Amino acid sequence: MALVDPRNNEYDVSKLQSASIIGHVTTHSARIWIRVYKPGNWSLVWSKKIIEGDLVTLAGKPLKDFLKPFDCAYESHDFNWNDDLTHTFDLEGLDQDTAYYYYLMTDETDGTETFRRTEIGCHKSLSFRTMADKMLDFSFGFYSCHDPFNANGSYGAWPLFLEKMDISNARFSIGGGDQVYVDCQDSKHFPDIWEWLKDNKDDLITESSTKGKLDTKKLDAYLLNLYRWYYRVYWKFPHLQEAFSKFPQYMIWDDHEIMDGWGLARTQRELQ
Repeated sequence: MALVDPRNNEYDVSKLQSASIIGHVTTHSARIWIRVYKPGNWSLVWSKKIIEGDLVTLAGKPLKDFLKPFDCAYESHDFNWNDDLTHTFDLEGLDQDTAYYYYLMTDETDGTETFRRTEIGCHKSLSFRTMADKMLDFSFGFYSCHDPFNANGSYGAWPLFLEKMDISNARFSIGGGDQVYVDCQDSKHFPDIWEWLKDNKDDLITESSTKGKLDTKKLDAYLLNLYRWYYRVYWKFPHLQEAFSKFPQYMIWDDHEIMDGWGLARTQRELQ
């Protein structure tokens, strides 16, 4: 029996559609990661002021014409499934210690009344702030061990974390590991990745082989899509998404992105 496509591994769990993550931000630049729900040409628009007007249809105008009255910049990209409908935009020439509003818009339309030409930032303004030349006093957030599924779907500390970040005017967050848990799920919804790989090893080898020889590129592509699915599931929670969309995120991996206790034995030897 052929392996399923990891992009279609439903397991009864809803997943991330369109989302944004603020990455590395300096005094004059910013990185913004975008995922969109469907392929196509989408433009990231950024401005010091809120863009107003008909953000749903862009008044039926081409994007450049709709944006003419606003002091803004934009960059376009063709989103496709090869990159899991994701892209990282690099914004340059920004002013230091300045708030920027950002939107994801398109010139395209599917011809239906429900299609929204502003996919991100349409009904809720999103923004980030560049760093200052001098920051003698600032706040930042720290989080780790994001595992809502083994906590019965609980949002955990995310609502309070987001509130504290807003109140303290935090400048960035550090994700200290365990952004996902691929290794210890005991749920009908989706599997422990190691148990799943063990049960599907023979099919995986067959699917990833060319003329009887294992093709590591095929294998890597399959496992990449599987991991992407885990992240889409774990990053769907609204308070997490809001924190990611406002504050620069600096993330590292720990053990549960790979296997419980991964690297622990080596670390213990080095400490002895």
